[in-house]
Amino acid sequence: GSREGHQNDETLTVVTHDGSQYVNVDTTTPNGIEHAKELHLASSGLADVALTSYLYDAASLFTNNGNTVRGKCFTMLRHPIKRAVSIFYYLKETEFGDANLSIFKDMSLGEYARSQWCEENWMVRFLTNEMKGALTEDHLTLAMRVLQNKCFVGLLEEFDASLLRYEMYFNWGKVGDKAKRTECTKMMEQQSDTSDTLHPVEEGDEVWSLLEQKNLFDMKLYEFALDLYEEFSGYG
Repeated sequence: GSREGHQNDETLTVVTHDGSQYVNVDTTTPNGIEHAKELHLASSGLADVALTSYLYDAASLFTNNGNTVRGKCFTMLRHPIKRAVSIFYYLKETEFGDANLSIFKDMSLGEYARSQWCEENWMVRFLTNEMKGALTEDHLTLAMRVLQNKCFVGLLEEFDASLLRYEMYFNWGKVGDKAKRTECTKMMEQQSDTSDTLHPVEEGDEVWSLLEQKNLFDMKLYEFALDLYEEFSGYG
């Protein structure tokens, strides 16, 4: 919602871009979330969904100035090893124009797995807002509690079924045009990551073991998420 200078708008409105409608705020940055809070996004009723990587910042949208609107987090999780592999090849193959990222161009996956730049329990860190420092079992317990109590869980490995569950749970089938929703789903499928097939890593391989050791808490959290996904099998 921040395209074309809308990040400076002083009132909320719905704008159209490429045939889709957005509210004129940006919830993908902390500053954008603060601006959305100032404009009372949650209580406005204009937005059905807010996308963000800042869970704790975004939660403040629903505790703002007596707002009584409740939010529900939904997320699509990926196996931690496959996610780490995907991130590596994204860094390796994307042209960022940033000299600091050129180190990945000639790096192997094994070198990445041994390096300081490798992902390390990103899901647990995200859900506990502990992006730096050492993690403990207490962080894992908190991440599990947040996932169980605050999030509706989908799985990237069950992409179509997860989207159907979201539609049923949030009653999205009653919102907008079905043909446009189908078109949007197909577009997401076409843009989906293919690193699993292009750069397969097998369980038991050295690289798998290295990535697993760096993501032990995320591996436990993912197993917990699989159980949560099964608990909601009634949706789709």
